[in-house]
Amino acid sequence: MALIVAPSLVEPMARGLLGCVSANEGPTLEQQRLLQAFVSHLWSRPDIAVNRLEPITAGELGSCLVDREDRQTFHQLQVTLEFCRHPQTPEQLQLGEAYAEALGVSSAARMVANDLLHKGMDKAADAVAARKDDAPAAHHAALTKIAGWGSCSDGGGLIHTTSG
Repeated sequence: MALIVAPSLVEPMARGLLGCVSANEGPTLEQQRLLQAFVSHLWSRPDIAVNRLEPITAGELGSCLVDREDRQTFHQLQVTLEFCRHPQTPEQLQLGEAYAEALGVSSAARMVANDLLHKGMDKAADAVAARKDDAPAAHHAALTKIAGWGSCSDGGGLIHTTSG
C-alpha cells in the first residue's frame, strides 16, 4: 500500500488525522510531531503547519476521501498516530473507531491495537495468530506486523476496506 496521496488530499488528510487524535485535551506533542513529519517529509508539504490546522470530523473526512486506497492509507497512519498517545485513553480509542467507521474501514490492526494497549503484546499477537493454521509462525508474523517490521499486502494485510 502506498502512503503517498494526491497533492489535493494532503491538507484534508492532515486535518482528518489531526481530528482523529484530538481526544481529551487534543493531540499529544508526539502525535503532532509525527503528523508534521508525515506532512512535511512523506507528502513534501513543509508549508503546512499542523499546529495551525483545524481538525475535520469523521463525517467531513469521509466526504473528502472517496478512494479505497486513500481510506486505507489514512487508516494505517491513523493507527500509527494512536499508538503515540501515552497513556492511551478510552476517548482516543472511541474517536479512532468513529473515524474508521466513517471511512468504512475495518482493521485487524485496530483490534490488535486495542488488545495490545489493554492486554499486552503477546495477547495481541495471539489474536492475529488464532486465524492462522501454523500458530507459532503466525505469532511471529503478527508480531512482525504489529511492530512494523513487515509490510501489509493487499490480500493479507491487517487493514481492509469494508465498503467502496
